[in-house]
Amino acid sequence: MLIIVSTSFAQFTNDRHQGAKPKENIDTIITTKYRFNKDDTVTKIFENKTIDALNKKGQVTESDCYFTSQNSNHTSATFSYDDKGNLTDVKYYIRAPMLWYESIYSYSPATRSVSVNNAINKDNKLARYAENPQAKLLVFKLDNSGKIIEERNYRDAVGKVLEITRNFTYNSKGYLIEMNALPYDCNQRPGMPVRFLYSYNNTGNLLKEVSTQYHPINHSIIRASTRIYTYAKFDKHHNWLVQNIYIDGKLTGMVEKRIVYRK
Repeated sequence: MLIIVSTSFAQFTNDRHQGAKPKENIDTIITTKYRFNKDDTVTKIFENKTIDALNKKGQVTESDCYFTSQNSNHTSATFSYDDKGNLTDVKYYIRAPMLWYESIYSYSPATRSVSVNNAINKDNKLARYAENPQAKLLVFKLDNSGKIIEERNYRDAVGKVLEITRNFTYNSKGYLIEMNALPYDCNQRPGMPVRFLYSYNNTGNLLKEVSTQYHPINHSIIRASTRIYTYAKFDKHHNWLVQNIYIDGKLTGMVEKRIVYRK
């Protein structure tokens, strides 16, 4: 029997959360990201704002992302689930109601895998990249608990050119601790592998992310970077509200979060 923890799966595939999920009965999460200039860590520069609406099961049902502080440019997404709680469909919009593309999720209990078709064309086939840059096929392999352990990303229906493979490792609490990515070019030649390592505090908040990029042939280190995350504010449910981001020792950005709880 294949068990999918759909909230975790939906949020993970959209890179929403790592480590512990926000606690208690949440209705809405409003996340605003800022960056700082190289020599100015006082003036916040707006990057984007995301508003996630959750249902009573804790699943994201709608997400709006704004790219200007005046909310004049945004995209949105709606999430659909089956009666077992599995994510089945995500529709992405540009300045709704104009449909941008759609992701359709198909589950295979026998192989513990999930296939995700993006931008299917009128012939019910994956559109060519030249026709639609969003066109791709994602195939996820899952462990017994429904966590993703491998992702394969294909572009172009003719020959299904493999673009990137990612592998995931978790600790005993189910937090992501390692991700390895191996990209390929259009001729199936491997690109530069990248390894990400993650560490957390006792409550599951992300503390450190170390990324290392390697040469595809001799595997020497090309570049490495470390991100440190600190938390300046929490609410009464111990969910963080302010996160500071340091890259290689320099404060480069911050995230502010407002959580609305369901009464």
